[in-house]
Amino acid sequence: MLSRFDWLRRCRTGTELLATLSYFSKDPSLADLNFGPPFSATKGPCLRCLIYAPVADGGKYRRYCKFCREILIRKRWWALKSSRAVVIWGYVNHIPRQLQEFKPSRFIYGAYIHDRQHFLLSMHRQHLREWLQELALYDGLDLGGLIQIFPTLGQWRSLNMGDYLTWAIHHEAACSMDRLWVRFFTQHDQLINPKIDDQKGILTWTASEFLSLLEMTEAFRANIYSEEQKDLYELLILDDPTQEQFYWGRFLGRLSREAKDMLTAWKIRAWPKERVKLLYKLINYVILP
Repeated sequence: MLSRFDWLRRCRTGTELLATLSYFSKDPSLADLNFGPPFSATKGPCLRCLIYAPVADGGKYRRYCKFCREILIRKRWWALKSSRAVVIWGYVNHIPRQLQEFKPSRFIYGAYIHDRQHFLLSMHRQHLREWLQELALYDGLDLGGLIQIFPTLGQWRSLNMGDYLTWAIHHEAACSMDRLWVRFFTQHDQLINPKIDDQKGILTWTASEFLSLLEMTEAFRANIYSEEQKDLYELLILDDPTQEQFYWGRFLGRLSREAKDMLTAWKIRAWPKERVKLLYKLINYVILP
């Protein structure tokens, strides 16, 4: 008999994962699932899970079991939201208070508490800062461990969503429990070998450092227009320092006083290129104030 966690690890795409978490919010019973017959010319188990018996009166989903039929129906509704969602796997010293009293909302899609130290959460990526702030407000210094954040998978590839979740579980003990750490993955493949990005200093942060980074990104998006953001990016990743020096003064002349002061205070020209790239990836994770 598959447990709820088994069903989550069998999800192929982010859409299926969100649909499964949504279905779990209804607290369905998994005890009424019966094992399906072996494959034959006329019969066989569910085409999705390959374990349970198909539902006889399932209509166009008659070749799927009760659970898989529900996921396939729900996933159509989650298709658009999945492209803007993030998944959070937490390994902490205790479950945060806001998850113990969790209720799905417009931007917090679903949650699963595995045991006293592990949880899975999905949400709209632009509300990540708001959720982390609430986490710090309610649990503060009492909470320690590692929170891993990664995007959902839009299309089933050689590795599926459940595989990447398993990789996150594999790396969950990488940080100590003395404080709350955040690992932010912008691509799924980073989960397979996170040491490469850890050496660049762009993967693992304390919770306060990562919150500050999100706040900086929000200020960056609010003070610099989209076209100027593109020009600044091209300027910051130039390999020739003489060209950068030549174009920098001309670029600053196009900015507002607030934007100039912000970039000067950040000393953004001295940033490593990898951190510049991370800043631009984080733009999709914040909203305008």
